Amino acid sequence: MWGGHDIYGAVELNAATSTADGNVSVNGAGLKLESEETYGASVLFGRRIVPGALLYGRVGWQWLNSTARLNGDSDSQRLNGIRAGAGGMWALSDMVTFRIEYTHSFYQSEKWKDLGGTTLKAKLRENVFQGGFTVSF
Repeated sequence: MWGGHDIYGAVELNAATSTADGNVSVNGAGLKLESEETYGASVLFGRRIVPGALLYGRVGWQWLNSTARLNGDSDSQRLNGIRAGAGGMWALSDMVTFRIEYTHSFYQSEKWKDLGGTTLKAKLRENVFQGGFTVSF
């Protein structure tokens, strides 16, 4: 697995949809901030620690589409920022690997302005823990 090399490198593209949201009361009014689609690109770099297992780091750029809603008004913004994390991969066979990883995205500060005269400024962060299988052909 991994071409028999001790060093691992890869480029990865990702896309996801989300129904994550949060509600907050602002001066008695209900504010809702929704996370929608995310997508990005990352470079993975790692090292085999024992035969069939490796640890890796990830660094890349992530985009997030989000919408803020207040008193019937809404404004959508596309945020972007650095995504970093670490994980591990284990070979289950010559063709199948199992992977777990944790990533954190640091989105830039953004303003949602069209909220009935109210401007919301926020600096969002995203934590993701995920696992999966890879099948090589």
